[in-house]
Amino acid sequence: MSETLHVAVPGALDQPTGGYRYDAALVRALRNRGWQVVVHELPGCHPLPDPPAVAGAERTLAAAAGSTLVVDGLCLPAFARTTCAGVRLVALIHHRLTRETGTPAASIAPLVRLERDGLQRAQLIICTSAATAADLQRAYGLPSPPLVAPPAIETTAPRTPWARAPRRLLAVGALVPRKDVLLLIEALAPLRHLPWRLDIVGDDSRHPAYARRVRSRCRRHRLVGRIRLHGAIADWRRRRLLRQADLLLAASRHEGYGMAVAEAAAAGLPILATATAAVPAVFAAAAVTRVPARDRLAMTQALAVRAPAAWAPRYRRARRHAPRWATHDPAACIAPALCALARPRVIGA
Repeated sequence: MSETLHVAVPGALDQPTGGYRYDAALVRALRNRGWQVVVHELPGCHPLPDPPAVAGAERTLAAAAGSTLVVDGLCLPAFARTTCAGVRLVALIHHRLTRETGTPAASIAPLVRLERDGLQRAQLIICTSAATAADLQRAYGLPSPPLVAPPAIETTAPRTPWARAPRRLLAVGALVPRKDVLLLIEALAPLRHLPWRLDIVGDDSRHPAYARRVRSRCRRHRLVGRIRLHGAIADWRRRRLLRQADLLLAASRHEGYGMAVAEAAAAGLPILATATAAVPAVFAAAAVTRVPARDRLAMTQALAVRAPAAWAPRYRRARRHAPRWATHDPAACIAPALCALARPRVIGA
């Protein structure tokens, strides 16, 4: 591909969340395929854009004139009020903006309008899961279905299964309301008499008020020594914790895909998760125990099961299904779609 491809993301690309890791991996994969990719890290506030965000979008559009511009959905609203003429706009959607738990009621209507306007300007829409694609179509009545490109999943050698009840618990995700880490703390509080520890990995700067609530709840339940908040850490440290864990916990109220769950499944790790939107696509092949979202009692009951015989089949299923997760390559389907978008159309063909 000789033409330069432009990619716009809100803030720094190297942020340790599933969405940014997807974007960064896509950029690397396209460059490895010979594409010239320019990344634009937009300043300002997102997804409700402030003047610096809109100005950054306008500068990006000027730089991408005559080319294709892939815009991460979190900063798509910054482009909704700009002039996109001369740019082939591609929207990359991880989940609908209003799916973020805790969005102020006054922000919902503006977000819906901005997201709709941005999607209408896009010549191609890419979603990271079939669940998100269906959600977009229901919400906005898209004229054609989005392209679905699930993320590539890092794989390691599946662990050797054993029969003991889980002791090392792991949760991966930013400390934001949608991930509902507070549910995990409340579910574990009645189980202080059991031998467990929980490692929570995720950016604690994205929602400072929620992060303070998480720390306060750990202190209230006297779990500071049992629950360790690692914050945002390097990939190698996250992978090491994944190898050391006995069970992944995921309490999200909504997931566009659920990369942490998929990576745990690829590592042959059993999972205890809430039943979220991406369950059919992401969890179906894994050794997952599902409980209703926001159901603390159900989570506590599942974690209270200590009989080794109850856990041995889950470890075996996790190991058996782990190889299924090594097949996704989003660049393999995105690259041809981008080439087709840039190809001149012949009238009457």
